[in-house]
Amino acid sequence: MGGGMRHHPWFLFGLCLWLTACGEAEEQLDPGPVKWSSQPTMPLDLQQLIDDAEDGATVTIPEGTFTIEATVLSAVPCLNCEDDKPLTTTRGLLVSGKAVHLIGRGADRTRLRITASYGLVFLDSRGSSVQGLSITGIERDPDPEVTSAAILAFRSDLAVTGVRLHDLTNQVAGVTNGVSGIVGGLNSHLYLAANRIERTGWDGITLFKGTFGEILGNEVFGGRGVAIGVTRGASANVVGNVVAGFWKGLATFDGSNTRIFNNIVHDMIGWGIAVRDSRAEVRNNLVVHAGVCGVITYADTVIGLHDNMIVDTGFNPSDQYCERVGLNNYAPLAAEAVRDNLFFKYVEGAMLAPPKGFEDHNLFTDPGLEAWPEHRFTYDLELVTRGIGPSAGPYAPYLLEALDAPDPLGPIEWEERDGLWPPCLLGSGKTSAGFLAALAAVLAVLAVLRRRDRRL
Repeated sequence: MGGGMRHHPWFLFGLCLWLTACGEAEEQLDPGPVKWSSQPTMPLDLQQLIDDAEDGATVTIPEGTFTIEATVLSAVPCLNCEDDKPLTTTRGLLVSGKAVHLIGRGADRTRLRITASYGLVFLDSRGSSVQGLSITGIERDPDPEVTSAAILAFRSDLAVTGVRLHDLTNQVAGVTNGVSGIVGGLNSHLYLAANRIERTGWDGITLFKGTFGEILGNEVFGGRGVAIGVTRGASANVVGNVVAGFWKGLATFDGSNTRIFNNIVHDMIGWGIAVRDSRAEVRNNLVVHAGVCGVITYADTVIGLHDNMIVDTGFNPSDQYCERVGLNNYAPLAAEAVRDNLFFKYVEGAMLAPPKGFEDHNLFTDPGLEAWPEHRFTYDLELVTRGIGPSAGPYAPYLLEALDAPDPLGPIEWEERDGLWPPCLLGSGKTSAGFLAALAAVLAVLAVLRRRDRRL
């Protein structure tokens, strides 16, 4: 009995320390501005932790900056080719043949700098997730057929939430494509919600070859390709996203199926929304400040275009694809396919090749909005990535009130998970008054018990 009583206070002390640290961590979820360092905060072999994890396990990544060097990745299927020919490239972290949850302490607190062509790669991984971290440093592969990206999924089910991907601007001379944010292919299933992707060298999010995506409430700002693209037989629900500062905003190409609802698309160099050789329903979107045309539809396209606001298009010269109009139509659209849209402030007309009855089913008047803001982005027609301005907050009330759309997704809630470290002991960084009071109480109990043990 005596020996057990002597050890019991130390258990109480540890329990008290853990509980008070949890309370302190909860009070400090706001990380403040991002501060990058050139060296990792602590030695941590994340790949070894992933390799050792069981199927379905969680790897909790603590607060800090972690640099991950490139490792050769062989036999990667080519996503942007007609066939799936194997390519050799490099990767940072690999999850293969099992599900692993990679959970950081927040996008501004857990920071990965990955010097490889692909940052996080999920291969034949069904049920993995990434949450609460940021990635930068990805290097463009010199092979133009490689779709370099911060996150890549092949034949995988993957959820990515509350993640920041930024400054993916590395280029290789002679290679047009740069680095994308998130890429999925080969019958993957992606759930992408409440992420922020900014300053990419190519696309923000792209789905290829049989992949299905739920793309919900993301912010995708500043890049050289398409903000969100669905192509080569992929499918997606693209809902409640804010995209700005790309060549094209939202695009669905080459036999894809896409629902494009309740998005804000602004300040594009070329087109706001593009549909080519695909099935798409485009509803309740706001397209404003598209450089050439608001929406472009190609031949062999099945589209429903309803309840959209397409405002202020055509401030850049016409290009080989698009005239400076609200809707540039190359598809055999019936009048009922284009209904209840608002077209306002265009240069060369509301619609190129309008179907019969088009004017009777759409609006072309001033929407009554006070002074549309000036263009938020500065860019040139060589598609050079520029700096990012503030979010498109001023546009949101117009979309929500005028179109009665549902509210966009709110901020992602932090979800504690069991991991390799007690999550609430990570990142508190300060000693709280509560901790000191609890420590004093435990020390007092220890003193009383020691005196009693001496008497015994």
